[in-house]
Amino acid sequence: MQIELPSISYVVARSWPDGIIGRDNTLPWRLRSDLQRFKAITLHHVIIMGRRTYVSVGRPLPQRVNIILSRTAKFDDGSSIWEDGETMRIWAEDCESALFFADVMSVAKDQSDVFVIGGAEMYRAFGDLCNKVYLTEVLTGEAIRREPNDTVFEYDLDPRQWRTLESQLLPSGSGDDYPSRFTVLERKAKLVRSIEVDDGPTESQAKKHWLARQFDAFDRARLASPERPIKVAYQYRLFQP
Repeated sequence: MQIELPSISYVVARSWPDGIIGRDNTLPWRLRSDLQRFKAITLHHVIIMGRRTYVSVGRPLPQRVNIILSRTAKFDDGSSIWEDGETMRIWAEDCESALFFADVMSVAKDQSDVFVIGGAEMYRAFGDLCNKVYLTEVLTGEAIRREPNDTVFEYDLDPRQWRTLESQLLPSGSGDDYPSRFTVLERKAKLVRSIEVDDGPTESQAKKHWLARQFDAFDRARLASPERPIKVAYQYRLFQP
């Protein structure tokens, strides 16, 4: 029996035409409408981010499972998978561990999407698995031009591999520094990940037993290295339908 694992999506806001997504670990614009859209897209889901993005945000985003990928041996906050209700924070040491937590928590919540929200290293790390991109292009024109230390989004959205599901030009509203263009793109040959389960006569029981084993693995890993981001060995199947 197979459990289909959640699909990976990116949520990105970048300047146009220079593709800037960050400057000095913050956004070089105000775009309230995009923040509201970001919340609507990601609420109640699992989100994956890098340590710098988490520091920039300053806290776990409410009503989401926040997975922070960090290889550093020292970090300020521990992992809190149980204590915070819908708002959770999990520190993962590598991409494999981040995917483990994302899959387990998404299956437990019956969610079919996981969102990678930055920064540039995270977009590069999960690029081979991404199936959908929610892209906001902030139409800054000449007002914001690229500087040497800017963080940029350069993921290749080749139209031979990606189709546009939605695209709309949005005027600047209250709280917006610039107009923007919001586009949703989907990979034409979707990548599907799955895992084999065989514990139980029904899919529901098999999923329940699988989740129990994964939560046990999480607890063991957390107890083994309480002062480090958590590392868990993990494997899944990957195929194209």
